[in-house]
Order: sequence, then structure tokens, then C-alpha cells
Amino acid sequence: MKNSNYFFQTISKLVFDAYGVPMMLITPDRHVQREQGYIEPPAAIYPKTEEMLSSLLNISEQEVKDMPMIRSTSLGEYFILLYIIDEQGDPQGKWIAGPFLLEPYSDDVILSLMYDVHAPRYQYESWKYYFTNLKIMNRKKLQNLAELMYYLTRRKPLDGHAMMRQQTFMVTEEEELTELEKEIEQEVAMRRDYEHYHHEFAQEEALFSCIREGNVDKLISALSTSDLPGNVVLSKRSHIRSQKNLAISGITLATRAAMKGGLMPELAYTLSDVYIRRIEELNHIHELAQLHQEALIQFAERVKNSKTGHLSKEIAECTSYIYNHLLEELTLDRLAEQVNLNASYLSTLFKKETGMTITDYIQRERIAEAKMMLKYSALRLSDICSRLNFNDQSYFTRVFKKWTGITPLHYRKKRAHASSHNNP
Repeated sequence: MKNSNYFFQTISKLVFDAYGVPMMLITPDRHVQREQGYIEPPAAIYPKTEEMLSSLLNISEQEVKDMPMIRSTSLGEYFILLYIIDEQGDPQGKWIAGPFLLEPYSDDVILSLMYDVHAPRYQYESWKYYFTNLKIMNRKKLQNLAELMYYLTRRKPLDGHAMMRQQTFMVTEEEELTELEKEIEQEVAMRRDYEHYHHEFAQEEALFSCIREGNVDKLISALSTSDLPGNVVLSKRSHIRSQKNLAISGITLATRAAMKGGLMPELAYTLSDVYIRRIEELNHIHELAQLHQEALIQFAERVKNSKTGHLSKEIAECTSYIYNHLLEELTLDRLAEQVNLNASYLSTLFKKETGMTITDYIQRERIAEAKMMLKYSALRLSDICSRLNFNDQSYFTRVFKKWTGITPLHYRKKRAHASSHNNP
């Protein structure tokens, strides 16, 4: 691939002329070259350009991908990043499109952003001038631009849906859950807000219809062009609070849609609690948007699985009981008593309908719970082992590796590393 300055000056001009988005290069020594249309942010917002680009400058080698990466700042400016790769496949710099916004910022949004970073009110005009002059790109145009940048540098097409799926933190493994915490009551008032605000009804109905149907692919396609969660202001004081309120309300509606689609209420409400708690832990607009989308997709995945499972009433009750009593001792006799079946018959029927033995099913669910504890708690391995009723730590490690391919400690280190780079 050609990687001379002239080559990138030329294609940067072509992209800028077509999309109106500023283009720049970041060299291997982290020097920023502004190629086309760059808008210098006022010092009141970023004393140095490098501060705005920190999420692009500080990407580790482990994150290098042969596809465009979408990054944003804490104030919501977005960038498309594509690595410049030499013939040996080594990164030789970054080609950047941005900054741009996904939608215009209202006066209330700008003021709430200023509040979040403790900016003095007299700087308002500088902030407004900067944000009102940024290019607006919806998600479809963002995807098209990323595909064009990829083709111009790689000379091969890009699967845009695969790229967007990755950007929304889609996971291939079954999403892990925690025990029901029953703390959702404090968010009840916010549920009404989402229904009275502001997405077009047809767009909103299309998203939640996908969840009711368990149509994951259609939902991902709809999300790639959606303005979810939007810049509606549900808290005039803080923009991050407003985005959290919107996401929480959206998840509440997704919970309702999933139950209408056949998902067990216990599971639907537990998913809701898990995602609401995770939303409250975040303080970055881009992360909130990604987690919001991940939650909607996860609800659709669960509905899809419940529709294709065709479990009998007894086996559905059995899996629900296992799910709600993971931290207790679970035996075949205990499960048989709960569903009023002979133990031997239950064992045979369970394997026939789920394709797994009861023992394997319980192991899988406990390992899913263990992964949540490893990711979101500081519990020691021995404590996790004890809580999940494993006889000893070495046995727990063997079972964990059986289901995940890695040891619990490796999993925790891997997740900690990913988290540190997703929160620059």
C-alpha cells in the first residue's frame, strides 16, 4: 500500500470534499498532521489538541485491527480511525476522520456538558461556536465513510455491518448475569420519560418490534442507522445524567418488549437490573451509547433463544429454578422435587430438550456467573469458588477453563486490560 504523505494528502482531500469531515494523520511518533478541514477547538475546551485526541493517541498495540475503529471523546466528538499498515502488517500511523457529531447539540446540551467539566459560564460562546461548526454525521453516513476509507487504503471492500457490530460491543458468548438485586424501583419515574420523548414513533417501534420477534440481525441493522439514544435532555443540569436517564428508560421498554416476546419475567428483570447498574457506573457518553445498544441486542438474543428452545413447561421451570438458585447446592433430586417429576425421567427429558446434561447446564450457568464476578468485583478467586459451590479452587479452575478456554486469573487480567483501554 502506498503510504506517502502525498498519497494521504490526496485521498484526504477527496474524502473531505465528499463528506465535509476533517481529515488528519497521526505519525508513528505521535505527531498530528492536519490534512483537510480541521477545526481547531478553542483553548477553553482543549488547551492542547492532543488532549482531544488522547483516545486515539493512546491505543495499545493489542487493539490494532484491520478495520476502522470508532472512538469518541468525553464530550461526544466522534472519530473514525484506520491504521496505516505496511507490507509486513505492522502499524505505521493512523488515518483519522473527525471530529464530528452524530447530531446537533442544543443550547441545553452544551450547557450541561460545560457543567459536567466545571467550565465557567462566560466560556459558553466559545463552546457553542465550536460545537455548532462540527459536521453532523448520522450512523449510516459514518458507516459509509468508514467503508470508503478502508477501500481507499486496502483496495478491498469492508463488511460494514460486521464493523458496526464490533463497535457496539457485541459478544459472541452468552451474556453473563448476576443475581436479582431488586434495586430497579428508584428508576420507575424515568420509565415514563422515554415514552413521552422524542424519537419518531416508527423508528422506536421498529427497534422494539425486533426485540419482541427476537430478530437480532434486523435489530443490528436498525441500530446502525438509528440516532439512539439521541440528544434529548432529561436532565438540564448534566448531559451525562440525561444520557443515563434515556438509556435506563430505553432498557425498561426493551424489558417489556422482551417479555411480550416470550422471555421469562425473572430473566428479563434480571437483565434490566444488570444493565441499569452498569449504566450508573459509566461516565463517558460513547460508552453509554454502546452499552445501551448492547443491552437491546442482548434482549433480542435472549428472546430468540427462548423462541427456538421449545422447552416444555417442566424443563423451563427447571432452568428458571437453576438460574435463581445458582449460589445454592443444586441436586437432581432437589430439581425433580421442584417440578414434580421422577429424577431419572427429568434427567432424560432435560438432556433431550436442551442437548445438555443437568450437571453441564449448571456448570455453564455458574461459570457465566463467575465471569461476572471476575469482571465486576474484587472478590478473591477462593471466595468466588466458595460462593458458587465448587468443592475446591483447582476443580473450579478446571471447569472454568473447560467452558472458556482460559483460567479465571487470565480472564480477569484480560478483562482488566480491555477496560483500562476503553476508558482513556
